Order: sequence, then C-alpha cells, then structure tokens
Amino acid sequence: MREQRWATTEEAAEIIRCHPEVLRRWNREGSAPFALPRPKRRGRQFIWDVTALHEAMESIPADDRAA
Repeated sequence: MREQRWATTEEAAEIIRCHPEVLRRWNREGSAPFALPRPKRRGRQFIWDVTALHEAMESIPADDRAA
C-alpha cells in the first residue's frame, strides 16, 4: 500500500501548474481538461492526494501539456 501525501489547494495548483482558483473551478464544475482526482474535505479546506495529482498529470499526452 502506498503512503498518501496530501496537499492544500494552493500546493496542488503548483503541482499541476495552474492558479488555485482555476483548480477550485475545475473541481466545482467538473470541467478539468484531464482526469482530475477528487479532493477530500478537511474542515473548510480541500486536501488533494499528491500521488493522484502526479498520476493525472502523467496521463495527459505530451503534446497537450503546458510548456
């Protein structure tokens, strides 16, 4: 079993190279251009599985990734 590491929305946005508000909108609307993992709620904040975020980014074809 893998160890789960968690990131705040701001940290998760850095991992996937977008603005935190974009990440929040993608999560709220389900409109991410790739298979965005669902966050968990901790109090009033969301936390994101770091490994799942990296796996989601790796699933994007190289031609579609931002430079």
